[in-house]
Amino acid sequence: MVGPHDFSLQALHEFQTKLKPDKAVALIDSCFRDNYSERLAPLREIVPEPMCLYLNGGEDTKTLGLVREVALRLNDCKVTRRSLLYVVGGGSLLDFGGFLAAVYKRGIAVAYIPTTLMAMVDAAYGGKTAINAGEVKNLLGIFKEPDAIFLDESFLDSLSDREILSGYAEIVKYALLEDETFFGKVLSTDPLTHPAQLRALIDQCIHIKKRFVEADPLDLDTRQALNVGHTVGHALEGYSHASARPGFSPLRHGEAVLIGIIVELYIAHKLLGFPAERLQQIIAFSREYFSPFLFECKQYDAIIKLMAQDKKNSGDDIAVLALRRIGEPIKINVSRAQLRNAFDFYREVIGG
Repeated sequence: MVGPHDFSLQALHEFQTKLKPDKAVALIDSCFRDNYSERLAPLREIVPEPMCLYLNGGEDTKTLGLVREVALRLNDCKVTRRSLLYVVGGGSLLDFGGFLAAVYKRGIAVAYIPTTLMAMVDAAYGGKTAINAGEVKNLLGIFKEPDAIFLDESFLDSLSDREILSGYAEIVKYALLEDETFFGKVLSTDPLTHPAQLRALIDQCIHIKKRFVEADPLDLDTRQALNVGHTVGHALEGYSHASARPGFSPLRHGEAVLIGIIVELYIAHKLLGFPAERLQQIIAFSREYFSPFLFECKQYDAIIKLMAQDKKNSGDDIAVLALRRIGEPIKINVSRAQLRNAFDFYREVIGG
C-alpha cells in the first residue's frame, strides 16, 4: 500500500521526475477554485490552470455519466496513457478520480491529495475506487492503487465541524479494530480540537489499514474487517440520498457509518457477547457530537433491501462485520428480524 508524502513543491517535483509523465492534469474539488485556492500553491506550480478540471465533491458526483463527461474532457486536453492525473478532494472525489484513472484509456497514473479527514484516514489508501449506480453505493468499482499520496493536515482548517466529525467516525471504526488503548484514546479526544492535533490519529489509522490491505489486497477475506459499520452505513447513506428533499441534508459517509457501528455492535452484543460497556461508550459519543438521523419502522424494509445488495453478501444472506471484543472482528450473517430489532435499539437510544 502506498504511504503518504508531505504535500510540498519539492515532493511533487521528485515524484514527477521519477514517474516522467508526458503531462499532468488535475481534478479538483470546486471549493478550491476560489475560497481556498492558495492551499494548492505547490500543485499550481506543477499543473497549469488550463489543465485543472473542477468538480463538486460528494456522493452525487460518483456517476457513470460524469465519468464519461470528464473522460471526454481529458481526451480534449490530449491526456494520453503516459499522463498523470492528480485528484484533489475528499473521499467521494478520490473514489471517482481513481475509477476514472483506472478506466481512461485502460489506465493512467494517478496521485491523490486528500483534503478531508475522511479521505486522509481511509479513502486515499488501499486502492479501492468506485462509482454509484441507482441507490446502490459503490456498485461499480475497480482496484487501482494510487501512484502517490500527498498529505497536508492543514487542509482540515477549511472543513466544517460536520465534515470533521464525519471523518472522525471512521477513526472510531479503526479504534474498534485495534485495541483498548487506541479505542480509549480516540473516544477521549475531542474531535473538534485544532486539526493539527489529529495527525497522530491519522498516522495510526493509516498504519492499521496498511496491515489489513497488505494481508488481503483484493478484499476477499481479512480486509473485510475494515467494513465494520458499513453494511448498515452504506444502506442508510444510499437511502438518505435517494429520499432527499428540499431542506433535507443527506447523511455524510461517516455519519452513516457511525449509525451502522451502533446497529451492528448491538447485534454483536446479542450474538457474540460484545461488551455492553463499549457499546454504551460509542452511543454516548454519538449523542454528544452527532445529530440523530431519524427513520421510522415503515422504512426498515427499504433500508434492508439496500443492505441485501452489499458486496460482502453471499446468496440471500446479509453479512455484517461484528466484533467479539475490540480488536476481534468476525463476519456473520444476520436475519431481517435481527436487523429490525437492532434498528429499534438505535432509535430508542438515539432518540427516534
